[in-house]
Amino acid sequence: MRLLTRLRYRLRALLGGARAEQDLADEIAFHLEAQVAAYVEQGLDSAEARTRARREFGSPDVVAEQCRDARGVRLWGDALRDVRAGWRAALRAPGTMVAAVLTLALGIGSATAMFTVIDAVLLRPLPFPAADRLVRADQVVAPGALDVIAANTTVLAEVGILQPEIEVNLGAIAEPQRLRASRISAGVLPMLGIAPRLGRSFTPDDMDGRSAPVVLLAHGLWQRRFAGRDDIVGQSVRIDGTTREVVGVLPAGALGPLADPDVVLPATTRGLPPPELWGSSYYQFLARVRDGGGVQAATGDLRRMAPIIRDSYPWRMPDVFGAEIAALPLLESLVGDVRQRLLLLGLAVGLLLLTACANVATLVLARAVVREREFALRAAIGASSRRLARQLLTETLALWMCGGLLGWGVAHVALTALQAWLPPDMPRLAAPSLDVRAWLGCLGFTLLTGLVFGLLPAWRIARIDLLPFLKTNDGGVATTAGRQVVVKALVVAQLASAVVLVSGSVLLSRSLWNLARVSPGFDAGDVVSALLTPDRAACADDAACATFYANVRDRLAGLPQVSAVGFASAAPLDAGPLAFAIDIEGHPVAPGAPAHTASRLVTTPGYLDAVDQPVLRGRDFVEADASSGDLVVLVNEAFVRRYWPGQDPIGKRIRYVWQPTWRRVVGVVGDVRHAGLAADAPLAFHVPYGQDVPRDLTVFVESSAPWLQVGRELRQVVRATHPDVPVSKLGPLRGLVDASLAGTSALLSLLSAFGGVVLLLGAIGTYGVLASSVSTRRREIGIRLALGASPRSVRQLVLRDAFRLCAAAFALGLPAAWWTARQAEHLLFGTSGRDLTAQLAVLVVMTAVALLAAGLPALRAARVDPLRAVRDA
Repeated sequence: MRLLTRLRYRLRALLGGARAEQDLADEIAFHLEAQVAAYVEQGLDSAEARTRARREFGSPDVVAEQCRDARGVRLWGDALRDVRAGWRAALRAPGTMVAAVLTLALGIGSATAMFTVIDAVLLRPLPFPAADRLVRADQVVAPGALDVIAANTTVLAEVGILQPEIEVNLGAIAEPQRLRASRISAGVLPMLGIAPRLGRSFTPDDMDGRSAPVVLLAHGLWQRRFAGRDDIVGQSVRIDGTTREVVGVLPAGALGPLADPDVVLPATTRGLPPPELWGSSYYQFLARVRDGGGVQAATGDLRRMAPIIRDSYPWRMPDVFGAEIAALPLLESLVGDVRQRLLLLGLAVGLLLLTACANVATLVLARAVVREREFALRAAIGASSRRLARQLLTETLALWMCGGLLGWGVAHVALTALQAWLPPDMPRLAAPSLDVRAWLGCLGFTLLTGLVFGLLPAWRIARIDLLPFLKTNDGGVATTAGRQVVVKALVVAQLASAVVLVSGSVLLSRSLWNLARVSPGFDAGDVVSALLTPDRAACADDAACATFYANVRDRLAGLPQVSAVGFASAAPLDAGPLAFAIDIEGHPVAPGAPAHTASRLVTTPGYLDAVDQPVLRGRDFVEADASSGDLVVLVNEAFVRRYWPGQDPIGKRIRYVWQPTWRRVVGVVGDVRHAGLAADAPLAFHVPYGQDVPRDLTVFVESSAPWLQVGRELRQVVRATHPDVPVSKLGPLRGLVDASLAGTSALLSLLSAFGGVVLLLGAIGTYGVLASSVSTRRREIGIRLALGASPRSVRQLVLRDAFRLCAAAFALGLPAAWWTARQAEHLLFGTSGRDLTAQLAVLVVMTAVALLAAGLPALRAARVDPLRAVRDA
């Protein structure tokens, strides 16, 4: 009961506010009057009784404090009074408070948004049960290998294959529609803990190429095209010319970050001819490790099975096939490529938050100096240094909380901007949202930085002697000088952060400039490209495919302003062609050595003309190559440099490792950077269409007409040739070049934005320090001028202070910038972290900042009236 009574008193004291304080005062007055009455009854007169009672009772204020201590609410009450006092002090300088809150909101909001992105992309576990035991092989596998692995593994409990991003045609609709699709084996959905919303999942029988075709619909397509009908299960849809039974509907976002398809098709792992089962397509390999196993055990198991898989191929595979295969944690395999970019942006935002907090801390210190006389008066009437420091810390934390609340709103805007600004290929980018974790992150940033940067001014107030302020106007000079050291240190920290970010921006600018100057190996100027994917109705066999593409080419070539038309099995800078194992005449492979590999591109006559890829030696393909029976190829310069340096490659021969017939080299073409502008051109060879006949080809049309007009005409031509063939990825070829620069460009834009804000805050801090210094040294400057110093020398005095600050920041920030650039060196192209030009650029920027920040204070110092300054002092 006593505990409950104490709790009741404490709650009443905490929540009662002024009423509780009034009750406390009334209670103290009652006890005092009761004591007075008792002494009156003992025979004392009223005045003597009151004096004696007051002497024995003590000061009512002291008694009230003792009561608050007993109730355990004194700290809370003091905090509320401190906040009110701080609010009144802030109202005396509203501009300063608004600037501080906005600065904190910018820093805390940006940090919260960036934390949300990093948390969602890098830190959160995958939305699958026991996701820590899911692994993915770092090499693709043929579908025929799945059964071999399942029969021989000793470490993997569940296995499956996934082809996450393919495209298919949805028929039976007025306009042929291109859909995103994924192919999976029967074990993938159970492995990921995904149960269909309607119907059933795939079964092992669905993996047989001779079974009835089936399909799973994704939730989005089910709602969009089929109005969410429950009776869709069992209905038929036509996909790629094949009628498939809908066996189920998946829940929304079922495959999570692995894929976002409209339809899911079964991966055929048996029942197909060997060339299709082992050589026509490749899949990602997924597995769940058994309890007690791990990633290393999974890697060892895959490498142990590699020879078994190699011997299962229907043709000879390299002796070292699969020797380097490794299993990676599924999360790491998804986000490993973007980790460095996100951490670099996280560092930039961290510096922005640090700079914002340091900037506000200087404002708090400045306000503390203005109020030092107020603190001195409170110290004179009995307030301890600890009590004064606690008041200043409470006020600072209240300021930080205001910044945090506004920062939560800034975080919403910043998160939307980040999602729009970051490259769209970044995995899990759609997942970030401001939820409880983000709220806790925002609160953590607010409290942590508030405590760290609030303790500094509180510590200053606690340790200085405030009494001199009551004695003389000069008492604070020493104190102000000491404060200047602290404030200068904060400003140097801000400028050093700016050095790191500006240096990073300059390095990325040079990388982007270097990338933009790289020749991709083709001319994308007036070329429009589009992917054509005829289904079995339009491309039932090789002859039908050839006829379809020949008709499209002839119709396109007949359009006005079209100068060249060609086809290729892959567009440059768009994933690139697959690499194949080949034999090269005169270059035998030693037993145990890896096979020769090169990227294969199937092209038609006219392709090289359309993209302006030069033929350096020999000839281009001609129409007769498709039917002459003489197998021919073109090789690129990199191929010649690697295998036939200084020799004439014309007439040399290569072949696929699984085919006995050789192909004769008839020409050498220039290199194309298929894997991106930053990557070297791969070894590549071209095969004429007709000798290899892929079903899907990309068409390239060179025309002087606007690309939108060419696109419309291209669609009309394809529709006139075959109405069910969709056209996708339609656009100017220049778009692929721009997309190759998008990652670096986005990173540069974000880093430059953060660097600009930090630089601005640093300049404001520098200006504040110099302006305060000029104000404090006004008397000294007046004396200098009175003794004959020129205004120019006074200006130089102020400018020297600015340059000293920048020099200290440069000395502190440059090593940090070097270290950061070294950690992110793989993001740079054609430059290094210690690039001299970048350092000079940073030096120029910092000098400009020093001049801008010091200009006004220097002019003000030079205009000081010596007589007035000395007289006012």
